[in-house]
Amino acid sequence: MVKLRILLFSANPEGTDVLRLDEELRAITQKVRAADYGNLVEIIVASAVRPDDLFQALNQYRPHVVQFSGHGNCGSEILVCDESGRPRPVSKEGLVALFDSVRDNVQVVVLNCCYSRAQAEAIVSVVPCAVGMGGRIGDHAALVFAAAFYRAIGFGRSVADAFRQGIAALEVENIPEGDVPQLLVREGVDPTRIVLVNPEPSAVQASAYRPWQKKRLGLYLAIVTICLVIMFLILAQQKAADPLAARRDEFAFDTYRTLFDQGDAAMSSLNASYDRIEKTLYENYGLGAHEADALKQDMEGSVRQLEEFSEEVKRLGNDEQVAAVHNIRECVMSDYSRLYRYASLAREASEMAGGLVQHKGAKGKAFKAHVEGYEKKLDELIEEENELFFFVTQYNQPVLDRLQQLFNMQFRNSLGLGSNDAIRKALAELPEVAGRRRTFKYEKKEHPYVVAETRRFLSANVAITDHTDFLKEKNEYLKQGLMLKYIASALGDDGKS
Repeated sequence: MVKLRILLFSANPEGTDVLRLDEELRAITQKVRAADYGNLVEIIVASAVRPDDLFQALNQYRPHVVQFSGHGNCGSEILVCDESGRPRPVSKEGLVALFDSVRDNVQVVVLNCCYSRAQAEAIVSVVPCAVGMGGRIGDHAALVFAAAFYRAIGFGRSVADAFRQGIAALEVENIPEGDVPQLLVREGVDPTRIVLVNPEPSAVQASAYRPWQKKRLGLYLAIVTICLVIMFLILAQQKAADPLAARRDEFAFDTYRTLFDQGDAAMSSLNASYDRIEKTLYENYGLGAHEADALKQDMEGSVRQLEEFSEEVKRLGNDEQVAAVHNIRECVMSDYSRLYRYASLAREASEMAGGLVQHKGAKGKAFKAHVEGYEKKLDELIEEENELFFFVTQYNQPVLDRLQQLFNMQFRNSLGLGSNDAIRKALAELPEVAGRRRTFKYEKKEHPYVVAETRRFLSANVAITDHTDFLKEKNEYLKQGLMLKYIASALGDDGKS
């Protein structure tokens, strides 16, 4: 019998966030091996892949299912490694061409990385089914989804059922990214009819229990059930007789309540910092060095508070709470890095403006070179501010709000307050979460800037057509405003000295 071949590609290039890819591969392997038909599945692993490794493995193993685990970006690219281990992007068009060349054997492609829906949507033009991510997905969520998906495949489930089980696993564990994985299919393909592991009847008969084996199994189960009931009764009696049991329960309750209060304070501080960043970006047409530095210092305090809370959760919390805090921290640190880079660029631009003010002789080559360097620095500053505004207002803030609420719900469970499907559904359908993550379509365009919703100037990496001239004028206007702002600031400082 021909085995189902699953090829698992992974890459974590230098300079990118460290992912638990080995843990994901281990979880997938364990779930498949424990399935009814795990012996009919062959798993092939290719780590730290480079572009040429993709072709080599696809030709050598001729897999039926291909997964890529690692990083994706907003430009519809996945990141593999180059010869030195640094990130090497592979475009959406490159992936389509790659799988078009092996369309005779590949049935399913899973892109288990952030921002991969556009690639999956393109790939189904050449393969029957593909799974992509409609936004950012956390490390733990990616692991849980993939393990549940392949376990269902190993039990002989259809591709559609396996995908639903992957989503269900996220929901059961209260992981907030339940709406991020998305199943795409080629036109005319029914994923409910695609069963990748379908053993022959003889294999099923060979593994079936004989009548005497069924009787023995029933006896074993009866004995185990009786033993468990007896153990439960003994433990219940011991707890009733233990005068310290109630005190221990009270201590656990107080511990979780303390963690909840500390987490609520950390989330409130973070949201206040985000509000100040968004308000400052709206009110100022380009930020000065002092404004950018003030925002950075303000967010540093919130980040320190989050770090302290994260350590407490690792020490006292459960796995779900640790995962929730990890997801929040990932969002926050990404935005803090952008804000830090912006403040550094603003400080450099301010120093260069001061140099221009103090420069003697406005017609020399040195002065001209200084002006060109200053304008180049302002271009970098504009690009960084646009990107900062986009991620703060259009992605991370609503996600942060949702993570906070789901995190609070997990603490409700720990405190015995409970939750239900209605609560989870209400959280998933919050207006600021349900629509905004898919408001824009990410594509690679000639011009890197576009108009951001509700703002006067531009944001990065969002596709909009027929606005190239308008966008250039907007960025040029912002550049002139920043140039005058930094020069005026330098003249003011010079006058005081």
